[in-house]
Amino acid sequence: MCSLWRSPASIDYGRITSFLDKYENFSISITGGEPFLYEDLYRLLKYCLKRALRNEITGIHISSNGTCPEIRELVVKFAPYARWLEMTFSLDGIGKYHDVQRGYNGAFRSLIDNVRFVRRVAPGMSLSLKMVITSINQHQIHRVWQLGKALKIPVYFKVVERVPSYYHRNYSIDIKELLPDFGLIRSSLKEIAKEYRDLYGESDYLIYSTYLEPIISYLESENMDFITTCRTPACSFFVTVDGSIFPCLYMEPVGNIVSGIDEDKLFSVIKRANAGDCPKCLAYHGYLQWWNFV
Repeated sequence: MCSLWRSPASIDYGRITSFLDKYENFSISITGGEPFLYEDLYRLLKYCLKRALRNEITGIHISSNGTCPEIRELVVKFAPYARWLEMTFSLDGIGKYHDVQRGYNGAFRSLIDNVRFVRRVAPGMSLSLKMVITSINQHQIHRVWQLGKALKIPVYFKVVERVPSYYHRNYSIDIKELLPDFGLIRSSLKEIAKEYRDLYGESDYLIYSTYLEPIISYLESENMDFITTCRTPACSFFVTVDGSIFPCLYMEPVGNIVSGIDEDKLFSVIKRANAGDCPKCLAYHGYLQWWNFV
């Protein structure tokens, strides 16, 4: 996973690709910040697609806030290769609820317009919405779910967690103020899970419920003691804007794309995660990854 933050010029394209050249049979997720602010995103996607066509990269995923105008230009260029691409848009609620959390009016409308554009121009591209549930938008869960059904796009939910740091950066706000009503959310997610089964059948429901189960368990117990092991550090790594390599978003770095990976540090992190001796999380890029459920 490459994280492209708000200072995109500090990411060196050549160093990223030189680092990735060492690996094959992997998927890549380009996130941020906002990846569409990265000036070399087009080049990076071309590099990834060339390797995907050679079966060296198994998946290419972009996570975006969905508002940048650059989205449309890129989608037009890569429409013929849409089946190799996945895109996830962050959605915080309907209308003003999304605008307030994103910090400007019109964010929701831009997001929806771009989702519809992508669906029309590149129908083969896999799309999804993700919603992080907070005290601000907790009453928007069903409305977001209904919007996803109308757009025919799956919606994935996550609950804001009591995690003090992310890539070892402390939050600038008191996370306690954002914690939602766990009882309310638990009830809502259980209803959505049942509706999902009625809409899409038992097999798809099993996949969705497997994803929702740990979230509901967290809501019921308000802790993550059920996470006794996590394979994420053994299955993925994250490259941040300064080139640091993290095997987990909440644990220490194990190297840099210039100097490489310190295998002893990586082994230590993997060992701790395997034993559940880690900052337990329900991150999309952490415990909720598919490899922890197979």
